[in-house]
Amino acid sequence: MINKTMKLITGTFLASLLMAGKTLAVDACQQRQQLSGGRTIYNKNETGRGNGNYRYEIWRDGNGGELTLYPKDACFKASWNNAGDYLGRVGLVWDQYINYKNAGGDIIANYAYKKTGDDGGTYSYIGIYGWMDNPQIEYYIVDDWLHNRGAPGGSWMGSQKGTINVDGGTYKVWSGTRTGASKWGESTFTQIFSVRTTQRQCGQINVSEHFRQWEKLGLRLGSVMEAQILAESGGGSGSVDFTYAAVEIGKGGSNNASYNGGQQNSWNQQGGQQQQSASSYPKGTGMQYYSQCKNPKQWAMTFDDGPTQFADAVLDYLKEKGVHATFFVLGNMYMQQSDPNWSRIIKRMYNEGHVVGSHTYSHKDLTTISYQEIRNEMKQLEDAVYAAIGKKPAFMRPPYGSGNGNQNVIKALGDAGYHAAITWNLDSGDWNNKDVNYARQVFSGANGQGSISLNHLQYNGSTKDSILALIKAEMDVMLQKGYKMVTMEECLGMSAYQ
Repeated sequence: MINKTMKLITGTFLASLLMAGKTLAVDACQQRQQLSGGRTIYNKNETGRGNGNYRYEIWRDGNGGELTLYPKDACFKASWNNAGDYLGRVGLVWDQYINYKNAGGDIIANYAYKKTGDDGGTYSYIGIYGWMDNPQIEYYIVDDWLHNRGAPGGSWMGSQKGTINVDGGTYKVWSGTRTGASKWGESTFTQIFSVRTTQRQCGQINVSEHFRQWEKLGLRLGSVMEAQILAESGGGSGSVDFTYAAVEIGKGGSNNASYNGGQQNSWNQQGGQQQQSASSYPKGTGMQYYSQCKNPKQWAMTFDDGPTQFADAVLDYLKEKGVHATFFVLGNMYMQQSDPNWSRIIKRMYNEGHVVGSHTYSHKDLTTISYQEIRNEMKQLEDAVYAAIGKKPAFMRPPYGSGNGNQNVIKALGDAGYHAAITWNLDSGDWNNKDVNYARQVFSGANGQGSISLNHLQYNGSTKDSILALIKAEMDVMLQKGYKMVTMEECLGMSAYQ
C-alpha cells in the first residue's frame, strides 16, 4: 500500500541542512500563482535530484502516473490516472542521518496546492513523508486527502495513540507495526501517522514539533533520514499541483522569526529546540537573579499571574504567529489550582512549546515571609505543575520582582532546586493600566541588549482585546528593531525544569 517508496533509492544524497532560511518567511497561503515549465517524468518509477538540494521520487503501480518538477524550490505536480498505487514527493534526504533535536533548527515545510479528483482509491495522503533509522520508522503527517470518506484512520494504521495540537490544528496520532518493502528491503518496521482532523490546502508543517509530540505520547523515534512533501493515492484519478513547496531547517535557536506587519501567519517558526526538547540545556550553576537575556537582540516575552480567563486567547494568538513565550503561573489567584481548567491550560502551555515557570502559589512578597514559608509557597505550586506536565519548574518570577540580594530568599529558592529568579528590563505597564502607546514607547527604547519583557494574563481593567493589542504592539516594535523572540531557556541558556 504505502511501502513502495524505498525500492527506488539506489544511493544516498547529501541534502544541505540550511538553505539560507529564505522560504520560512513566506506566507505559503499567498503563493497561489500557477507554475509552469520544468520537466515531466511520464509513467516511470524514478528517483533523482531536483532543484538545489531537493530530491524527488515518483512511483506508480502500473501505468498512468507522472511527476512534473517545476523550476522553483520543491514545487511539483503529481498526476495519476487509474494507477493501482501512486506517489510523488519532493524534499530533503540526508546522507548522514540527523537527530532532529540538535539539527540547528526545526524541520519546517511550507506548502500551497490545488487538487483534482474526489476519490483517491482506497487511501490518499497529502502532507509530509519520511523514514527514520534505529529504530526503523516510516512516518506520515497528513494534512489533506482526496476521498470524501473523512480523515484517514483505522486498524490498518495501527492503534490510535492520542491527539496532538500542532500547526493550528488537531491531529490524531496512529502507530502500528508493518512488514514489507522499506529502506532496507523487506523488513519489519514501525509506522507513525499524524492525521489532521480538518483538511487544509496551504500552510506550514513544523515536522519537528510533530516529532516532539509523538515522543510525549510514548513513541520512540530514531534518526531522521528524510522529510519530503508528498502526494499519494491508492487508486482513482486526480492531481495535486503544488504552487508552493519548500522544506528547510530553520536557523538560530528556538524562535527565529520574521514579521510582515500583522498578516495571518506572518510570524513564522524557524525552528530550534523548543522547551520540550530542552535536554541539551545545562542545569543552572546556583540560584541567581536575571533581568535580561545573555545575547544581544534576543527577546523573551513573559506573562505573569496565569492561568486566567484570557489565557486561551493569548495562546491562540501565539500559536497563530508561530512563536513561544514564558508563563510564570500561580496556583491561587485569578484561577484556582483546583479548577480543571487550571491543569488544562498549564498542559496546553507546555504542549504548545512555551516555558512554564513558577510565580509562587499565592503571590506573596517573598521578602516578607520566612525561609520555610518560601519553601511551602514554591512546593505547592511546583507540585501542581508537576501533576499537570510531569516536570518541576527551575525558573521563577518573584512577586513584585523582589528579593534580589536577600539571602533568605536566595537560599530558600536555591535549596528548592530553582536556578533562576527572573525579573525584567522592559515593562509593558499593563498592571498599571498603561495603554498600547505607552508600551510602544517603552519597547522602542530597547537598544539591542538582550531583553525580558513583563506582561500579565490579567490585570485590573483588562479585556481579551486589550491584552492582545499590547502583545501585537510589542511584537511590531521588537521585530522591526531586529529582535529574535526566544523562550526563557534560550534567553538564559539553561534548562527551565529541575
